[in-house]
Amino acid sequence: MKKLGIILLLFISFLGNSQSQNPTFLAAIKKLQSNDYETGIKLLDEVIKQSPKDYPALFNRAVAKSMLKNFDAAILDIDKAIAAKPDAKKGYLHRAIIRKKLAKYDLALIDLDKAIMLDPNYADAFMNKGLLFEYLGKFNDACAEFKKAKGLSLATAYPKVDFCETPENERTKVFSIIKLVEISTDKSYGFSPKNPVKVGTGSNGAIENEQTYFDLLRDEMGQHVKYIFKEKGPNFLSKSGLDGKGFLTKYEIKYNSKEGISKTTQIFLNHFEFENPKILMGFGTAK
Repeated sequence: MKKLGIILLLFISFLGNSQSQNPTFLAAIKKLQSNDYETGIKLLDEVIKQSPKDYPALFNRAVAKSMLKNFDAAILDIDKAIAAKPDAKKGYLHRAIIRKKLAKYDLALIDLDKAIMLDPNYADAFMNKGLLFEYLGKFNDACAEFKKAKGLSLATAYPKVDFCETPENERTKVFSIIKLVEISTDKSYGFSPKNPVKVGTGSNGAIENEQTYFDLLRDEMGQHVKYIFKEKGPNFLSKSGLDGKGFLTKYEIKYNSKEGISKTTQIFLNHFEFENPKILMGFGTAK
C-alpha cells in the first residue's frame, strides 16, 4: 500500500476576496503564509473587532487556530463564519475537519454532506468523507467516496482507489484510534522508552495515529497538549518492522498542570505495534 502524505486535517487557501483592500487583513495573510500563526491571529483579531461577521477573517482565524492545535477555539470561529456565510462550502468542509479532531464524527459527516449538497462536484468533500469512513472502519463506504473523488480527477484519490481494489489478504494491516477511554495506572506508561504507547500504523501512515493520539489527549485543565516530534529511537526488534526492526518516536509535549503551571515532558510512541492506547497518567481526553 502506498502511504499518502495526507490526513483528514486538510487545510485550504487563506485568501478571501472581500478583504482584498484591507491592509490589516492582507498583513495577517502574509503572517499565516509564513507560518507565524500567533501574529496572524492577533491581526485578524483587529479585523474581526471592527467587523464581527466577516467570513474571510473568521474562517482564516479558525484555520490558524487549527494549525496551532487549538481546536476548541477554532470550532467557535468556524461556527461564526458559517453563520455569517451559510452557503460557503469550504466552511462546512473545514468544520468537518475540526470536528473530526474533536472526536465528533457524526457531526463531521453531517458537515461533509452539507458541503456536497452545496456543490455536488466538490471533490475535496468526497475525499474527506472517504477518509472519515476509512478511519471509522467503514471500508466499503470509504471506497465509494474515493471513487467519486477520483471521478472528479482528484489526484490524491487515485492511490486510495487502487488500495480499494487490492485483495483483502494483501492489504497492510492498519489501525484507527477513534477515542481514548482507559487511563493508565502505570507512571512509566508513555514516559519511558521501555513502556511506549503502542499506537500502531494508521490508514494514512504512521504519523496519522501519532497525531491522533496527541490530538485526543488533554491536560489537567482540559486543554489540548502541544506536541513536537523530536527524534527517532531507540530501535527494537519487531515483526512489523522492515527486516524485523522497528524504532520508537520521541515527542516533546507542553501542557498545563491543574494549578496552571506550564510543563514540558517527553513521550515515546511505537507505531509498529498496536495495543488500545491508554491515556497518560495525570492526563485526560476529549469529551
